[in-house]
Amino acid sequence: MHIQKKQNGITLIELMIAILVGLIVMAATIGIFVTTIKSNSDTLKMIRLNQELQAVMTLITRDIRRVGYWGDNISGTINPFTAASIASGAVNTLSFGYDADNYGVDDGQSENFGFRLNGSQVDMLDVADNWQPLTDPTVVKITGLTFDVAIWCPANPSCAAPVKTELRTVNIVLTGELSTDATVSRTLKETIRIRNDVVY
Repeated sequence: MHIQKKQNGITLIELMIAILVGLIVMAATIGIFVTTIKSNSDTLKMIRLNQELQAVMTLITRDIRRVGYWGDNISGTINPFTAASIASGAVNTLSFGYDADNYGVDDGQSENFGFRLNGSQVDMLDVADNWQPLTDPTVVKITGLTFDVAIWCPANPSCAAPVKTELRTVNIVLTGELSTDATVSRTLKETIRIRNDVVY
């Protein structure tokens, strides 16, 4: 007499439960992967925007620090770059002058500089007295640029005549967003103490 053994294995219900558990684990893994990819993408976008805005802010601040520089500072002579110096108030365009070639003479066009907000880009006044784009609106849209100039006189707080010295600071606020994703935006603020005081 031959005895037939029962076949051992998993049942259909056990197989379905195992598949369900596997699907849950797979969905959780895919969810974590997608979240990590999105987080990395957002971080890269913010880094790119920050680098673009920081490069513009650095260029602006370095140039503004030169305001009123005069290469031929002779005692008793009035600095010719004082007239091309910045005035007080909050503006979107800042024009100024300094002795770029260090000759001590105001050559006119080659020593007038400036920055302005032009639509969604920042423009820079070059040595040929032409406004050139400093930012690319297809990469970063500049949504705000303000220069707030403060002037004070240490010996005469009201700055009424006779004034001997004027000290100046410029508060810059630069705001931009990525052209491809308006939700990624950033605002940079910088305060500059202009090194070349106006002396009368």
